[in-house]
Amino acid sequence: MRYQGKIKVWKDDKGFGFVTPNGGGPDVFLHISAFDARHKRPDVGDLVTYELSVDDQNRAKAMDVRFAEEWRAAKKDAPHPLLPCWLGSWC
Repeated sequence: MRYQGKIKVWKDDKGFGFVTPNGGGPDVFLHISAFDARHKRPDVGDLVTYELSVDDQNRAKAMDVRFAEEWRAAKKDAPHPLLPCWLGSWC
């Protein structure tokens, strides 16, 4: 399940920060290595989507992080899952 939130704290020199989930709850740890694409540096206030995981000490951490505008664009460009069936192929 993908979650969405805003970057609340970002320490660019250390490569980590925290996301505040849009649905509420505790902040989620965010590491630069969790970003899917690294063409843009994260910053406070950026809206991101992520998968939720836990670290070795059972603390929440974000994985497969994407900037929200990238996730929406990728989702928009994806073919509809029923299109091949409607066209009469693959079904």
